Amino acid sequence: MTAPMRSDCVVVPVALGPRSYDIAIGRGVISTLGTRIAALRPGAKAFIVTDQNVAHHAMPAAEAALKRAGVVKRRKAIASSSRSARPFSMRR
Repeated sequence: MTAPMRSDCVVVPVALGPRSYDIAIGRGVISTLGTRIAALRPGAKAFIVTDQNVAHHAMPAAEAALKRAGVVKRRKAIASSSRSARPFSMRR
């Protein structure tokens, strides 16, 4: 038996004081990425960090959502291994 697919978005708050943020979880929620960022901070820029496996599946939709909302983005796809979980340097 499989669980029914939900279409609504669940928002999980991550309480970290001044560094708090929300995580949006749901089917197709990535298509709202750009509008969510633009509403939260107009004129914001985005930097997407992901591993190569996730990038293969999600990056095109994320980039399209950001472009539709006019959010400027850069990206970094790291190797898909436990060794790649170390901090890395981001150059401007």
